[in-house]
Amino acid sequence: MRMLLVVVGAHDPEPLQSALGRPTTVTLCAQPSRDSLNAALDSVSGGRLVVAADDAGVAAVVRRLLVRSQLADTPIALLPVPGSSVLRSRLGLPASLGAAAEVASSGSAVWQGLVRDDHGGVALGEASLVPAVGSALGLRAYVDEHELVNATVPGLTVTPLAAELSASVELPRRLRRSPVRRSLAGRAVTASCDEARLIADGVQRGQTQTRCTWWFEPDRWQVVLP
Repeated sequence: MRMLLVVVGAHDPEPLQSALGRPTTVTLCAQPSRDSLNAALDSVSGGRLVVAADDAGVAAVVRRLLVRSQLADTPIALLPVPGSSVLRSRLGLPASLGAAAEVASSGSAVWQGLVRDDHGGVALGEASLVPAVGSALGLRAYVDEHELVNATVPGLTVTPLAAELSASVELPRRLRRSPVRRSLAGRAVTASCDEARLIADGVQRGQTQTRCTWWFEPDRWQVVLP
């Protein structure tokens, strides 16, 4: 099977290449430009794309494939890199390089849903709204037609699930019941708030925001799993 290994960030490609049997390899910086991603992905057609990156790096590749209308037709295998990964943990992928390389080589592509937002981004691990200034955020948020919160809170977190998304907030002390965090799951989240920073997979996206909408699209991309 022909493979293209894309390494995003300051990771040593040598052990990654060795584990996969010396595939064609492209190395990119931690926050690659549109042009560098386009150049890397030009050679993926007909093969298997293997990405070695943190969640933000994988999200950058997914966003570029989405814009290029290649996402649905490009199975993506993931190799572990140093640091935690909400995405790999959620997918149940092995943490060791040898086991992950075996999955990349012989695993099967499984359809996954995709969380997108109205600012042009995606969230593979998690996305959040946090205060632009201070530690509290006036926030009103709904999951589908159900109100999640209308209060001042530390922030809002949105995470992909298997067939929908979940939004959660930590309730202010006067409203707390058990459990401390309030969560709702559904197909879409709409939020209006004070000036906030939008963080997606660990990276701030754009300028401060006062509104954001996320929605879940089922069967949107393929991940190679055991």
